[in-house]
This record gives sequence, structure tokens and C-alpha cells, in this order.
Amino acid sequence: MGRMSKTLLAMIVDIVRWEEKILLKAAEIMGLNLSLVNLRSRFISLTEPPGNAKVYLIRAVSRTTAVTSALVIESFGAVTINSPRALQATGDKAAMIALLASRGVPVPRSYLALGKETALMAAEALGFPVVLKPVSGGWGMLSAKAGSPEELEQLLELKEAIPSPTSRLHVIQEYIEAGGSDYRVLVVGGEAVAAMKRSAVRGWKANVSRGALVEPISPRGEIEELAVRASEALGAEVAGVDIIDGDGDMRVLEVNGVPEFRGLREATGVPVERYILSYARENARR
Repeated sequence: MGRMSKTLLAMIVDIVRWEEKILLKAAEIMGLNLSLVNLRSRFISLTEPPGNAKVYLIRAVSRTTAVTSALVIESFGAVTINSPRALQATGDKAAMIALLASRGVPVPRSYLALGKETALMAAEALGFPVVLKPVSGGWGMLSAKAGSPEELEQLLELKEAIPSPTSRLHVIQEYIEAGGSDYRVLVVGGEAVAAMKRSAVRGWKANVSRGALVEPISPRGEIEELAVRASEALGAEVAGVDIIDGDGDMRVLEVNGVPEFRGLREATGVPVERYILSYARENARR
């Protein structure tokens, strides 16, 4: 693919995971100058350009760290992937669902409720069972299914006992029966580059981090069209899009702006890290 010693790329992290390691390894093979900026051990300037990279891959796990660092870097004229607006939109489940719906992307019926009583009213309007979700967070954490008002009330009481400023802010969503499976599609620069089906081994959550079984599927057709529409609606150039199929009616569950891709990489064999780096390189050349 040729060397680009004069074009500098950087990657902002707070934890170096498998994904960041393979991105660094792929950059070396591709001849790209990719520097790692770990904010746990390095600071960045707020009053002068934080570095000489043209493009920064934002890979911080913390949503706050990702959004803030992207805002700082972008203010000095560098390109961030993803942008702070996309990171903010994908990091807030309520805002994400509303933005997708407003742009015509099919999503499950959902409500935002403040406090237990309002959340119970929202659930009654949807009809049980429902899914209770936090406004932020990943890996299916703090998400729960409730089959009755009594069960939901108990879940809400437990959640509201958490000492967090958002513990009383709830996303209440209709439960879609899909046999414990869904799809994860990785979109890079408006193209679906890889996709897999995830099947829960127990319960209804099909997260790879929870041991879900995975199998590769074609990223073309309706899945591609829906995944690309969802990522573009949120302005996300690199995105992991979760799609559920309820009796042939596909809807977008979530869009992740800092997607993990180890499970997808291992399931499909697609070198998604090269797609991400190639896209960053093309942005640096503009």
C-alpha cells in the first residue's frame, strides 16, 4: 500500500485493548506512522496544538474522555475519527435513539423517563415485557428485561440506589423477540465492511463480552443499507451498528462510536483494522 512517513496519524486511548494493539501492528505493516497517545500517562495541551498528526483515531473507552479529547483536538484544526458530535450522539442512548428516529431509521419504540413512577407509566404505555436501559454504558451492563410492573419496580429501585447523577434517568424500550440473537455490522466511511450474527448462550443479551456465539454473515443487502443509514444519521465514520430482526422487521438497537471489533474480526476473518487505517490515511491526504 506504500509508505506515508510524512503523514502522521495518532490514536487517543485511555486503555490499550486488543483492538488498539492490532491497529498499531497493522499500521506498522502498512508503513503508517501511527503514534499512541495514552491519556493515563500523557497530557495534551489546551493552549497549543496537541501534536502534529493530521488525523486522530479516538479510541478512549470513557465517553467523557473520548468526547472531550476530540473537542480539544478538533479545535486546533485536526480531524478526529469519530468527531466529538458523533461520539456524543453515540454515547447517549436516549439522544441516539431520538436522532435515529428523527432521521427515519427504524428503532424500537422507546421512552425517556425521570424517576420510578414515570418509568412505570412509560412501561404501561409500551406494554410488557419491556427493556430497562441506562442512558450510557456498554456491554449490556445495567440493561434488564421486565415482564411485569412488579418486576420493573424492583429493577428501578435497585438502579436508583446507585450513587450516580443519571441513576434516576431511564430509557424504557419495547422488548423485541428475536430468539436471543442480533447482528453487529462494522461501518467504515459509509461502507459495511464486516458483519456477524450473535446468539446469546443464556438469557436474551447477545453481547460477545457475555460469551455469545458468533457466525459471519454477508454485510450486504438490507443489513448494509440499515447500518450505513444509522451511522450516517449520527455522523459516525467508524461505527459498530447493532441490528435486531423481529419477524423480518429489522430495527437498529444501538450505534457504537468507539467499537470493539475483536469478536467480529475473529468471526469473519476480515481485517477491519486495515479498513479503519486506510480510511484514516485517506482523510490525512485531503
